[in-house]
Amino acid sequence: MLTNYLIVGGLSFVFGFGSAWKAQDWRHDSKVLKVNQTIEVRQDENISKAQVASTQFEAKQNETKTEFKTIYRDVEKIVYRPIYASTCFDADGLQLVTRAVENTISTGKPDNALQ
Repeated sequence: MLTNYLIVGGLSFVFGFGSAWKAQDWRHDSKVLKVNQTIEVRQDENISKAQVASTQFEAKQNETKTEFKTIYRDVEKIVYRPIYASTCFDADGLQLVTRAVENTISTGKPDNALQ
């Protein structure tokens, strides 16, 4: 008879512990759910703020007009080297002499240096 009471008491303890564990699990899940819902709300707020900022940026970008102006300059290159005192020229000196002879304005394109 005592063993019956012990068995019933043990089973009651196990079932009580299991139900308390399940109730605690439900409480924990409800807390996690609240946190997740708060995170989702804040993410939605951040997304809407980003969309507003993006539309304002696009509006300002459409108002701004960028003009590109190409500037051409011909820079005269003066080279002072002692080798120009004789009749021997290096590549830079030869380019200057040929430009002076041809009397042309540089187009900004490189000359064919392999000639």
